[in-house]
Amino acid sequence: MLNHLRNTVKHTAIYSLGNLSTKIIGLILLPLYTSYLTTAEYGIFSILEVTSQFFTAVVSLGLTAGMMRWYAVEDDEQKRKIIVFTTWVTTFILALFVNVAFYPANKWFSSIFFSHDNYADYFLILWLWVGLEVVNRIPFELLRLKEKSLLFVTLVIIKFVLILVLNIYFIVYMKMGVKGIILSQVIGNLLVSIFTLPFLLRNIFLKFSLTILKEISLFSIPLVLSSVATMAFALSDRYLISYYLNYSEVGIYSLGYKVASVINLFLVQSFLLGFAPLAYKIFDKPEAKRYFARVTTYFTFAMIALALLLIFYAKEVIALFSSGNKDFVLSFNVIPLLCVAMIFRGLTAIVSMGLHYVKKTKYNLIIVVIVAVFNIGINFILIPLFGIYGAAVASILANMLMTILFYVYSQRYYFISYEFVRIIKLFLFGIVFLFLASFATVFGFWGGIIFKTFLLLLFPLALTIVKFYNHEEISRIKGLLKK
Repeated sequence: MLNHLRNTVKHTAIYSLGNLSTKIIGLILLPLYTSYLTTAEYGIFSILEVTSQFFTAVVSLGLTAGMMRWYAVEDDEQKRKIIVFTTWVTTFILALFVNVAFYPANKWFSSIFFSHDNYADYFLILWLWVGLEVVNRIPFELLRLKEKSLLFVTLVIIKFVLILVLNIYFIVYMKMGVKGIILSQVIGNLLVSIFTLPFLLRNIFLKFSLTILKEISLFSIPLVLSSVATMAFALSDRYLISYYLNYSEVGIYSLGYKVASVINLFLVQSFLLGFAPLAYKIFDKPEAKRYFARVTTYFTFAMIALALLLIFYAKEVIALFSSGNKDFVLSFNVIPLLCVAMIFRGLTAIVSMGLHYVKKTKYNLIIVVIVAVFNIGINFILIPLFGIYGAAVASILANMLMTILFYVYSQRYYFISYEFVRIIKLFLFGIVFLFLASFATVFGFWGGIIFKTFLLLLFPLALTIVKFYNHEEISRIKGLLKK
């Protein structure tokens, strides 16, 4: 089990490095956006961004998840290449279809989302962005399957550096505003498609298999339907805030959401990038369940520690990178709530894996549809009453419900004895340290920073008070300290 843990940590660390670079670039872009965009314009961009995420999930049909599942258990190299080629051709056709089919409807989409057709050309660019994102998923998933984490991260960094440079050019020099942001995404993704083409060609065999496509589709379509429902409940708050409030409130909420989503992007996604391929390979081995339980505990520890880091310093960072724009600084107030929602989302990602191992993905759809309906309904109630804070609370409740439902159904088919006592201790101590951090204001700006830094360093040590660490972990920590 120790080797599996080491392998997971190694690849997660490498993927985290790549994902961290994207967040750093996002922080670099923040003063650019806040200097050249109003909160309303940033809100418009947020609506377009979440729309692209939603349609990317729809158009991809979840085929890359099926490709990973079939590729990982296939030993014959030629069959593996056929699996990749079949999936790539299908996704390319889907990407082409959405661009051709949606072209006449751009004015209609603009009217639906923004009540006028002034943004029709934005949607023309948006569908190109969606198509390229869908096609690029194939080479990136293939890199994960081959455990080429360094190459994966290199390509991710190249992509986002390109997007960064293009953003600066289009926004600062060309004065293109929101259109420049989405155009940067198109060009960046197009260049990545070109860069990954040689690697893709080396790993395909030019034979299309309807049998493989059917098997993958039966596995993937329930997943994509559940992904669509997940996106609906994860993104509906932005649409409802724009409906009940205004685009400025969308911009403020979206900035807070982006900060909290560091947990998802930097840790959860990075973890899954390294964990999922390994998990599929060992789920039927004797040590697997103990390994999954232990990983879940460590994963929760990492998420709570990162959440504390974000909450402790978010206000100062936002103030610094938004050039003191008071409207953007207001986003700090929803960050603690959204961080809690992201922690439950991360737990959902890992407890739901049991259904994937046993190919019971139909339950993904049932659960997520239930949660999506619940979330949209509670947003209708809370947003008019409490504004963006109501949206954040709704996100917590929905993600908590989804974690519980996935846990219950996964345990029926693939039982794992999770370390709940240790996980509860982590949550309780996280709340205590968040409360202690509220007293930082009495020490002034720099004194508060030092006080919160002290608390952050104290957090893992304080867990020894409640005997969080077992004897094996204490021995290994001592060994690491000696080294």
